[in-house]
Amino acid sequence: MTDGGQLGLDLGDLAGARLVRVTPARLGVWEDCRRRYRLLYLDRPAPSRGGARAPSTLGAVVHLALRALYALPPQARTPEAGARFVDRNWTSEGFRDAEQAHAYRERARGWVADNAEREAAATEVAALEQWVSAPVGRIVAEGRVDRIDRRGDELAIVDYKTGRRPSDADARESRALALYAVATARSLRRPCTTVELHHLPSGEVAAWRHDRAVATA
Repeated sequence: MTDGGQLGLDLGDLAGARLVRVTPARLGVWEDCRRRYRLLYLDRPAPSRGGARAPSTLGAVVHLALRALYALPPQARTPEAGARFVDRNWTSEGFRDAEQAHAYRERARGWVADNAEREAAATEVAALEQWVSAPVGRIVAEGRVDRIDRRGDELAIVDYKTGRRPSDADARESRALALYAVATARSLRRPCTTVELHHLPSGEVAAWRHDRAVATA
């Protein structure tokens, strides 16, 4: 891949004449609302982001638990270990009351335990919460990948989702995942074409395999 256009990005206004750093979070804000992008990243002082929200807390705890789970040797990645890591990282910040916090804590324990039973022991992990970065034309694509798996001679991007159930089209059209694939291939010096969205509530995986332009970017 030689420039941002091959990712389907309209980066003319964003990049200008300077080399700029683009994370998936920033890119998502840019595509959603350019005025909001300016308020968040260009104007000073930045507006307040508000307090913690229950969905954000839930997602953060699940991500922390999965990172700890997959850091273990494969044989130790048990459902019990997964549930234990949820308990260890749990916080009730952002929930309406103790009853709601307890209900979501049990939900999170079940999601991580199910993931451990379904795939954890068979997964060959190349990196966890890996920060990757690569120049793509006039931008620098960078971000932190939830999990990078080793699949034979190639790498695969794994992104955890706790909200809406994604589809294969979501994986195919995700510019964030495409950026991750480009940056991972460059940073870890191994082809990376497969991107996956792992939906924790349902256990389903939405996947897409990019062409070799991404793998050898």
